[in-house]
Amino acid sequence: MDLPDPDKLSLQQTIERNEMSACVQRHLADLPDSYHAVILLHDQYGLIGPEIAETLGASLATVKIRLHRARHRLQATLEAGCAFSLDVRDSETRLRLRGLICMILLIQSADDMEA
Repeated sequence: MDLPDPDKLSLQQTIERNEMSACVQRHLADLPDSYHAVILLHDQYGLIGPEIAETLGASLATVKIRLHRARHRLQATLEAGCAFSLDVRDSETRLRLRGLICMILLIQSADDMEA
C-alpha cells in the first residue's frame, strides 16, 4: 500500500487525514481492551498470531477470533460514526485499513514523543 508523502499533501488532504485519524483513534479507543490489544500488537507492532498469543497468554484460536471481531467491530463503528467507510471483506481494503491504523498509531506515537 502506498501512503501519500505527508510533506506533499494539500491543505484539504491534511485536514481530511487529521479528521479521519481523529475518528479512527476515537473508535479504536472505544474497543474493548482485549480487541484493542490484538489490533495494536498485530497492526502496530507487526506481531503474528502465535506471538500475540504468547504475549497475551491466550490461545492462538482466541487471538484469531479477537482480531477478526475487533476488525469487524471497528468497521461497524467507523461506518456509523465516521465520514468514510471500509469493506473489510476485500483483502485490499483490509490492507488499507491496516495501513490506516498503523499510520494513525505512528502519528499518535510521534505526537506523544513530542509532548
